[in-house]
Amino acid sequence: MKFTVALKDDSLYVFMKIEAARTGRSVRDLVEDAIREWVERREDEEDAREATAAMEEYERKGGGIEIGEFFRTLAAEERASYGEDGP
Repeated sequence: MKFTVALKDDSLYVFMKIEAARTGRSVRDLVEDAIREWVERREDEEDAREATAAMEEYERKGGGIEIGEFFRTLAAEERASYGEDGP
């Protein structure tokens, strides 16, 4: 896919050209890598926010459940899905 970017700061393009020549890569590759890194960083930030929210909810509800309660709930869900005889 092609698109055009108009940079307000000409020195950014000069820097990219120098970096491309220094590393033997194209400006296109540098821009693509920069965009990919930005997207990955945003995804990591989103994951961190979601993990923080999940931990806050966990703590707000008083932590986890007792292991026996967990297995009783799991067994009840299985009976509801598959009946008393199981799958």
